[in-house]
Formats: sequence, structure tokens, C-alpha cells
Amino acid sequence: MLDDRDRRKPTIRMTVKISPRLASILNTAPSPAEAQRLWLAAIGGDAEAVLALVNLLSKRNRARLVAELGHAKVPPVVLRPALQAAWTSDHAQLLAACPPGRLLPLFKRAAFDTSHLPERLTVYRGTRARMAEAARGLAWSKSRERAAWTALFEGRIGGGRVLPPPRSGKPIVIRASIERSRVLAAFSGGGDTEIVIVPPV
Repeated sequence: MLDDRDRRKPTIRMTVKISPRLASILNTAPSPAEAQRLWLAAIGGDAEAVLALVNLLSKRNRARLVAELGHAKVPPVVLRPALQAAWTSDHAQLLAACPPGRLLPLFKRAAFDTSHLPERLTVYRGTRARMAEAARGLAWSKSRERAAWTALFEGRIGGGRVLPPPRSGKPIVIRASIERSRVLAAFSGGGDTEIVIVPPV
């Protein structure tokens, strides 16, 4: 999850006051003192510390931690691994903690490397939302089949539990051809590459 630029030793050191909101997150860890130590190392630029901290927390609190990292304006080297971990495993909780209007700036600040992608790519999105609303989504897939699965089982949450699909709206899959410049991140895993994009205005 860490690339070479994320493994550099931290060079920033700072003293910070831990807010009550952040303390309520850190206090849920098995060792709150260790969680606080990792937080201080993370905001000092230690990407491995933030991953260790993420692994101490529940899914809900991982997502809340990412929101706190946004408030703390941590360097991209720290934001990237935490945001990727929350997005790929705690999607619903992350959206609850950071609505799209707050999430989009976090992805921009994280500055994920997308140089391996082609200049133009075709992506798919599966949903039960209206077409116009669906087209404004952040999460897309390079796989039409994966997008179709999402459309059929939208509402999947952590732990492998699937909720019944919403009563309104038919499942749809939409396709878009986008420039690489609109891609904020590309996460591969499970036979798919999820693409996070800047939605059209």
C-alpha cells in the first residue's frame, strides 16, 4: 500500500493539541496511549505510523480518522495510505464521515499516482440512482461486470453482509470515456480496478 515516496523518513515535527473529537476516536483503540503516539508520528509525516493506527481502529473509526487527517492538513504521504485503506475497505463508513463535498478535496490533496493509466480510458458505474445522479458519482470501475454486480447489489456493507436493494430505481450500468486528468486514484484488487474520478460539474 506504501509506494517508495511514502517510505521516506518523516522530516516534519510538530506539537499539537488533540481535540475532544480526535480523542474520542483514539480512545477506542485497544491502547489509547499507543494510538496517540502513532497519531503524533503520523501528523509528523510518518506514513507507516498512520497505517499502524488505521489497523488499530474499527471501520467506523478508521473513516472518522481520515476526516481528522483532513482537518489536520497532513502531508500527502500520510493521507494517501489512510485514505486508500478507508476507501477500499470502509466505503460506506467513509462516505458517512466525509460526504462527497469533503471527500473530493481529500483525494485531490492525497495526489495518488495515476501515471500508469492510459491517456483516455473507459469506465463503468453501476447503481440504482437516476442517470444524471449516477453520472456525478466518484466511484467507477474498469470492469463492466463489476459495475453490473454493484447495480444489482447496491447497499453492500462491510463484513460481507448484503442489504436488500432499494425499492425504487432499476439497476443501471453507465459507461463514460474520460481523460486521465480526471482520475484522482486507481485501486486494484479482487480482479477489478476501481477508479475515483472528478465528477462532471
